[in-house]
Amino acid sequence: MPHLDVSTFPSQIFWLIICVLTMYFIMNTFIVPKIGKTIDERNSKIEGNIQIAEEFKNQAANIQNEYETKLADAKKAGQLKIEESNKELEKFITEKENEFNKKFNAKLKESEEKISAQKEIILSDLENLSTNISDSIIEKFDIENISNDNINNEVKNIINK
Repeated sequence: MPHLDVSTFPSQIFWLIICVLTMYFIMNTFIVPKIGKTIDERNSKIEGNIQIAEEFKNQAANIQNEYETKLADAKKAGQLKIEESNKELEKFITEKENEFNKKFNAKLKESEEKISAQKEIILSDLENLSTNISDSIIEKFDIENISNDNINNEVKNIINK
């Protein structure tokens, strides 16, 4: 085995040092800076994305705050509309009730007047009818001591009670 021969050790050590130094130089000059540059670019890109994400998060928070504010305003406006509608509805109902009450009272008064007129007609007919019946009864039984005036007065007293 030639690599274990002691006489070739200095040559092998020389070439080992040359190869290692060459590889170190190549690595240090070309590869490590590219890797470092890539890592720096990656870190800056990640930081940029984190900043963009934070900006989006802040924008989303602002939008949510605006949404909640507008929602609260809309709820207030809706509540005011509901209250306004309720007031208008109450006013409308009150007007219709008043209108109904006026019509109802007019009809009631008209009906009471008709009933009163009918009552007067019926009472006068009743008085005449009672008087006629009494006269007929008196004639049938042939009672002479009762006068028509007495009968009329009694019928009037009974009806007016």
